[in-house]
Amino acid sequence: MSRASGRATGKGGSVEGAQDAILDAAEQVVIGEGMGRLTLDAVARRIGRSKAGVLHHFPSKSALVEAMVRRLVTMWFTEYKRAYDAMKASGDRIPAVRTMLSTCLSGTHAWTEAERARNRVMVAALVHDERHVEPLIRIDRDLTAMLRKDALKPGVAEVMHLAMHGLWFQWIFGMGSVTESRLRVIRGVLEDLMKANAEAGESGAGRGKGPQRRKRGVR
Repeated sequence: MSRASGRATGKGGSVEGAQDAILDAAEQVVIGEGMGRLTLDAVARRIGRSKAGVLHHFPSKSALVEAMVRRLVTMWFTEYKRAYDAMKASGDRIPAVRTMLSTCLSGTHAWTEAERARNRVMVAALVHDERHVEPLIRIDRDLTAMLRKDALKPGVAEVMHLAMHGLWFQWIFGMGSVTESRLRVIRGVLEDLMKANAEAGESGAGRGKGPQRRKRGVR
């Protein structure tokens, strides 16, 4: 999941800004030292505040981890939804799948080591308490509903969604590298699958005229 840019970083003294600064510090601990070293004390040291200052916003490590998960998935979905709305407004009848491909497979800029460290928060959150991944479950449910509205044959969007899940989990656990050439191959295969299974209306006009042309040729 790539990160949205331009969020608050704690400047201006707002509550939201202070919380974002703490979450940024927590991410830095995870990226630089690993999830096992994430403690409220470590975050306080990283941000230059007292532990009490961190506790004021996040009363426990559990609350901090849940907030990290929520922010991570919300930023990704906000970016996705913005692209989806633009795609849908253009009249595209397969906006959810096309946006998923362009958002996730457009290049390795969204698959860096820093991003992988942040995304591992999801795994750690699940191990710590499965309720912490509820924000991810809700957004995945919303994404699934959007994919089902695409003009594709039943099951095709779901297969493509599962393929993306598989790539993400493989990347998270370090079972395979994500390179530009690999992304191009995967995207090409999924785009071919999408085009071959588009419902009539997306590319079906030409198919409908095919039999008529053959009949005129016989005559």
